[in-house]
Amino acid sequence: MNFIDFARNKLAALPSTLFRDVLLKQMMTFYGNRIQIIGGDVFLSSSLTQIYLFRNQLVNLSFESFATTANFEIHLYGNNVTFITGKADKEANASRVLYVNCDYLHEIQKVNARMTCVSSTNVPEIRLNRTDPVEMYVAWLLRFEGFVCYMDVTTQSTICTICPQGTYANGDNECMYCPEGGFYQDQIGATTDYFGYMKCRNCSAGTYVKDGGGTSQEDCIHCPDGTNSSMHAGFRACFCSNGYARRDRFEGCYLCRQPGLKCTGQDFESLKPGYYWNWSFPNANMSKYNAFVHNLLDLTLWYDDHTQYYEEIPRVYKCPRPASCMSDLRQKESVETICSKQYQGWLCSKCKNGFHLVFNMCLLCPDGKIILLEVLLLICFVALLCYIIWWKYKEQSNENYERHTADVFVSRMKLALGFYQVIGEYVVSFKDVSLGGTVHLIGEIISVIRLNILKFFLRPQCISGRFAINPKVEFIFAMIALFAFTALPFIFYQIIKVSFKVRHSIMVSKGRLTNLRAKTFTFVIIVLFITYPPICTSVFQLYPGACQTFCLDLNNAHCFTVLRSDNDVSCDDHFKLYQVFAVIASIGYVLTFPLILLFMLWKCFLKSVYLSEDKNRPEMRIDRKVESMPPLSNHSDQCRLPLYLKFLCENYKPHYWYWEIVELARKVTQTVLITLLGWDNKFTVLLTIGISVLFLTLHARHRPMKSVREQHLQQMFSLAAILTNVVFFAVEVPDKYNDALSWFLVFLNISVLVFIILEVFVTVLVEMKNKLLHAPSSKCYPAEKRSLSSTKMLTEKA
Repeated sequence: MNFIDFARNKLAALPSTLFRDVLLKQMMTFYGNRIQIIGGDVFLSSSLTQIYLFRNQLVNLSFESFATTANFEIHLYGNNVTFITGKADKEANASRVLYVNCDYLHEIQKVNARMTCVSSTNVPEIRLNRTDPVEMYVAWLLRFEGFVCYMDVTTQSTICTICPQGTYANGDNECMYCPEGGFYQDQIGATTDYFGYMKCRNCSAGTYVKDGGGTSQEDCIHCPDGTNSSMHAGFRACFCSNGYARRDRFEGCYLCRQPGLKCTGQDFESLKPGYYWNWSFPNANMSKYNAFVHNLLDLTLWYDDHTQYYEEIPRVYKCPRPASCMSDLRQKESVETICSKQYQGWLCSKCKNGFHLVFNMCLLCPDGKIILLEVLLLICFVALLCYIIWWKYKEQSNENYERHTADVFVSRMKLALGFYQVIGEYVVSFKDVSLGGTVHLIGEIISVIRLNILKFFLRPQCISGRFAINPKVEFIFAMIALFAFTALPFIFYQIIKVSFKVRHSIMVSKGRLTNLRAKTFTFVIIVLFITYPPICTSVFQLYPGACQTFCLDLNNAHCFTVLRSDNDVSCDDHFKLYQVFAVIASIGYVLTFPLILLFMLWKCFLKSVYLSEDKNRPEMRIDRKVESMPPLSNHSDQCRLPLYLKFLCENYKPHYWYWEIVELARKVTQTVLITLLGWDNKFTVLLTIGISVLFLTLHARHRPMKSVREQHLQQMFSLAAILTNVVFFAVEVPDKYNDALSWFLVFLNISVLVFIILEVFVTVLVEMKNKLLHAPSSKCYPAEKRSLSSTKMLTEKA
């Protein structure tokens, strides 16, 4: 037989009788077995030229087993052979060659063959005849056994060379170096396993071979700083420790210092949910970083060439509403910022087309019919406001004026409006605690009470994306509304005045014009009073201090400035014109309007004082007792205030006639701090808490309101709820408590409205009951007695 193949057959021994009566010629392969014993004269009747016994478990070898006169080559490397013995009568034969690993060889006795030591620098060559089919088949087999075969052009033969130390044969006629990382190979002829996996040894934990091709354990060096030395290095310079990341697969790791980055359990920096970064600046390349990340995520040998990223990493910012900046759930890690489906823009703070913003939530735009219904409700609200003004004016014209249901309703409306205008600004500015999920309807309710009519009712962005409201447009509309609220009623009054003069005599129209002028003044001042905080917010959010600077890179070389309230509005040179108009509006309206109201109230107060002094003079007394009441303490005197001023102080005690202006200043002060500086500023938090505590203390000490129920609503519910909101917004709460906190704040803020509505309902029922009980008997009383009874009732109420 010219060729016998016993490779990879799990043979443990070759007994002497294995090839009895078999004429062996040319070649035999026994590599890749577990052979430990070779019987004597096993190849006695053979004329073999090549015997391949590499990669077995031979330790002691008797050369008598190869007692043949033929010239041959025996390949014994890959065995830990320590002893080789032969017959004493045999002389060395140079035509017989033993290729053996001499590192383990201790003793050689009378071997009639030439010994060739195999090492990493001295590997054997096997020459095979290209014209012999058997030898070409052997060449093909050797390609899978750690050899590389190539054609020698000069001799027209095939030369097969075993892969040296530090390499392995990949089965595709190539010797591959052991890769960079925790691998080396101190054996020759290493090859891939059955599954095509490399055959390299592992370095000990915490060590690696930097440039690959390690030939011994000594080539494994300690992993660099920032890595985990308790794990195998794998295909890198060890894995990074928790909180560390790298820019080079085979270099050290650095500490992740930016909050919002995830560096635990991976070797790269990625975003946590709720954070944002932008790569659109020079020296930052997101495609390269993505390729580098995908390279690190590959834990096998088949990673690509993107092993380094030395460009810049962007600065990380926390999204105003964390739920709008979410990771892509289809990927293992998030490198690029991915906004939720209804959000877009810088920090994912803008709504996409088809959505509108309500308290930091982008809600789906309603149907056109619903928008029309909301506009009709707005018209009904304005009509109700006009009716209340007319009702109050009609009641004021009565000599026996008492505080009726309309006054109670207006008073409670001021409490609710003042509370929700402040709370609305808090919730909008403090964006970490949002009214999300199933309670988004609460946000719409508060937005309605807050009278943010332009954004909530009209919803121009739901009609077209070109009509989206930004602070500049809001400021323009606020100034137009301010002009309309003041100018149009007086234009209407002048038209009616001319009409009266044309159709009636001057004497008849004079009284009507006086009444109409009073109603016009009342309507204008009430509307301006109600819209004062939102218009102030529209002015304040254009101030230079309301701009915020963001830097894309860590070196602060690429920065831009935008409005804090709208990150799509740039604070560029063109925007400075709006800032000038905002300053003018602050002087002409924000400061002037409350000062005018304060001056008018003070003037009426002085007038009441003079009237009281005149009544107490001897020459002015007409059979009346001297009254020792303080100024404005007489209810009849207070009722003489014009209606457009009376609603400001009717629910306060007489000597606290100025308190509503102080409350107006409180609301504006708290909102302007948040608008200009934001909640991130510690001064804003400290001063806001201080103002809330101060006014709560003043109300508890002075009790400026006449009605005990109103005092409790303002002090115990409104101001206490505002302080609670401020404290919760100012204190950093762990993420796991955010949902519970949101529900608590919703319950707290809505309970104020519920208590006010219930209190108004109870007051109306009591009023109706009193009217039913006193109506029959009052007809029997003379006018003086009815007046005294009314005065007594009012005193008891006060």
